[in-house]
Amino acid sequence: MSTPSARPVGPRRSRPAIAPTDLWLDLIEARAEFHRCRSVTANKPLALTRAQSGLLAALEAYVTSLGQRGMPVPYELRDELRLWRGSLQADLATRYAHTPPGGSS
Repeated sequence: MSTPSARPVGPRRSRPAIAPTDLWLDLIEARAEFHRCRSVTANKPLALTRAQSGLLAALEAYVTSLGQRGMPVPYELRDELRLWRGSLQADLATRYAHTPPGGSS
């Protein structure tokens, strides 16, 4: 005879494993890395693009975490996310439009 399990059977709605506070700290670190790369990598656009991508990923993770918890996303963060998405897409489109096949930038 088996004993009943304390856990519910079927699909569960679980909270995401990473807390928004941890993601906020990741976002702060990504911003710092971007500013550091921007100030020292004038001739290294790939490093700057990586820092931008990291910042965008951290921002998206934080905003997603807030949404999953039913928490409001501040207008400033929503606007910043939209700006970074557009900026990174435009930067990549420009870079690859002017890079010869097999070339590096």
